[in-house]
Parts: sequence; C-alpha cells; structure tokens
Amino acid sequence: MPRDGSVPGCAPLGNSAQRVGKKWMDGARRLRVHHVLCLPLYRGNGYSDAFCENMEQTTRWLREYPDEPVLAVCEPDMVCAGCPNLTAWNGCRSSGRSVDEKDRNLARLFGICPGQKYTWQELLDLAGKNLTAAEFEASCRNCEWYGKGLCSYEKWKDSAQI
Repeated sequence: MPRDGSVPGCAPLGNSAQRVGKKWMDGARRLRVHHVLCLPLYRGNGYSDAFCENMEQTTRWLREYPDEPVLAVCEPDMVCAGCPNLTAWNGCRSSGRSVDEKDRNLARLFGICPGQKYTWQELLDLAGKNLTAAEFEASCRNCEWYGKGLCSYEKWKDSAQI
C-alpha cells in the first residue's frame, strides 16, 4: 500500500477528516467501505439506542434507494455519525486506526476507489464478486459483532442477496 494510505489505482486520499456530525456532506452520503459488510447483516444490535436508530434509518434508506450515489470513504461516515465510539477527532474508541486499515484493505479487494461515488447496489456487486469466506474472516474476526456470532460470510451472502 502506498505510504499515504491511498488505494493503488485510485486518486490519492486527501486529508478530508471532518467531524461527521452530519450523515452526509456536500450532498453525498458517505459510506465506509467495510460497512458494505456490516449493513446487510444489521438486525437491531448496536452500541446504543441512538446508534441503533441511526442504523435503522441508514439501512432503510439504502433499501429504498439502492441506486442513489454514496461516497465511498475510509473514514467516519453516516453510520459512524450515530456511534458513541466516535471521538471528537474522528477516531474510534473501540478499534482505533485498525478500522481505517480494514477499509483500505477491503477497498483494494473490492476494486473500490475511496472518494468516488457508487450506488449501494454497485458496492454490493463489487463486494460480491471479490469477497471470499477467507477474506470475510480476515476482515471481521476481530469485530465485536462477529465474536457474538451475528456475522458470517454465508449470512452476508444471503443478506446482501449476492
């Protein structure tokens, strides 16, 4: 991976870190690359009531508007906006910088360029073409929700309808 944290074949990532008090900026809803794995599997569990409400709204919007563009990012997004682990400096209390690395690794694997717009359906299709059970395990094995048995590659494929 390039030293600037960018994804090969994509434009270099700028330092666009801003507090994500809003779910979207500049008219585009922002979506972390690894959330392509999380969102189809969401079943009401979360870090707080506010987080769960935000996840309900986000998953409902994606289901209702799968062809609307979202901005693929490797930083806090519309899901993180409702997370109690989001720090004032756009960090994550629970996973630190490892979540950014997870996003970049999955972006490379899926062929997604952070900073570019995709539809939800395009993101699911790219993930579905490139994700294997081994890659899912490698990406998710340290996640709290995976550890609780809420996630698996097979569940993701069924939920994402891949």
